[in-house]
Order: sequence, then structure tokens, then C-alpha cells
Amino acid sequence: MHTEKPGEITAAAAAILNDSPVQKEDAAEKLPASFMIEAGQVSFQGKTGETITSLPLKVIKAEFYIDGDQPQTVGPKKPYPVIPLSIPQSSKDELGAYWMDVLGGGSVFFIGPRDWTLGQAGIGANGSIGIELVNPHDPNQKLNYSDNAGGCQGCAITSIGTYFPDKEKWAEEQGFPISAKVAFKERTLVSPTTVQYLLADSPDGYHISGVAHHLSQEGSQRFLKMEISCQAEQAKTAKDILDLFVTTGASAASLLE
Repeated sequence: MHTEKPGEITAAAAAILNDSPVQKEDAAEKLPASFMIEAGQVSFQGKTGETITSLPLKVIKAEFYIDGDQPQTVGPKKPYPVIPLSIPQSSKDELGAYWMDVLGGGSVFFIGPRDWTLGQAGIGANGSIGIELVNPHDPNQKLNYSDNAGGCQGCAITSIGTYFPDKEKWAEEQGFPISAKVAFKERTLVSPTTVQYLLADSPDGYHISGVAHHLSQEGSQRFLKMEISCQAEQAKTAKDILDLFVTTGASAASLLE
């Protein structure tokens, strides 16, 4: 786990990210297992005629919990495309873009709070993905992104049964009943495969909300979730981020490769 500081690891990371003459292997040895660096900006335009909005981009390098050599850190292809996504203008100054390379040539891409630091980022032996961003001024404010990526099927089925009210019985029939009730304050089924929810506030008053997606891909179950814990005054920005995740969901990675 590593949280970057201004100017830290920049030279070594840039050698890998920008394909500089410095040997990538030598540069990689100087880097921690997981880190996050600035990588310029990406632009968004939801439709023709809409104002183009640019957001800062950060590239995340995950820690891989598998045997063998870890893939080198890479950034998305340059020049970056204009991404067909509408960014809420009321919160654009509070938003940033995040990208992470994963095993098998895939990637993760999402919109999150601007200038939050990396708490942790990992890819499990079964391919499951976990990313945590943290508000550097208040570590109780966090964004958590998780994706079983078609890995642990029991975990995915249990999660689907827990978060989707119409899937609880189905999960039990699959032999994976929900193990614990979640304290939902509100839960809205946006589509058959997407649910948006609000939890009861934490004991110290933090607002907790999230979005979950489930997909069936060639017989395997995939479960993705983004959850944000924040103070009440950041709730609007959190909602904008989660609304974007409702729209993009599992397809977001293809927007920036």
C-alpha cells in the first residue's frame, strides 16, 4: 500500500508510464507495490454541442496477489480520446478521473473525488479487484471500488442476493444465501442489473451511499460495487459520482484504453 506525496516516485513512475529511455525494469524496482501518479488530463463530451469538460487523470498501479512476475505499470493510450460522457458542471471542479491496468489486458476507469489519495489497490489471485481512495484531509471519507471480475462465484452470488432485493431467493437457490443483512436506508432498482442505495449514517455521522451492478457472463456471475462515505456537505458530489457509475458500470473501462 502506498499513498503518493507531491513529487514522490515521479521519475521512476514516469519512466514506465511515458516509455522513456530509462529501462522500465530498473525504474519498476524503485517503486512500491501499489501507487498512484498524475497522468495529465482527459476530456469529456456527452453529445455533440455539449461543453467539453477536462478532468485530471491519475493512473493507479495495483499490488498483485499472485505468483510470478507482475506486469509493468502502463498508462492508457495517448493521445487520449474525448470520452463520450456528460460530466455534471455543478461539481466538475470536485471530480477527477482514475485508471488502472489489470491482468489480461483489461483496465478499470471511473470518475471519483478529485485529489483523493490511494489507500490501497489490489488484484487477487482469482482476478478480483479492489481500490480504495481516501480524502487526505479526512481519512474517514473514502471511495471503495470492488469487482469480483468473474472470480469467486460464491462471493458474487451472495453479494447479488444481498444488494438486489429480487435476487435474495435466487441466491439461496444457488446455495449461497446472504450471510448478513445490510442496513439499507433507501434502495432503488435502476435497472434489472443495477441498484442504487443509501445506508444508515455511520455512528459518527458520515453519509454512506453506493451503486452495485451484476452481470452474467458466459455462465459466471460478476458483481461490481462503488461505495462512498463522506460528510453531508459532500453528499451532492458523491451522488454525481455514483450517478456516473450507474451510467458506465462495467463498460467504463472501454472508454479509455
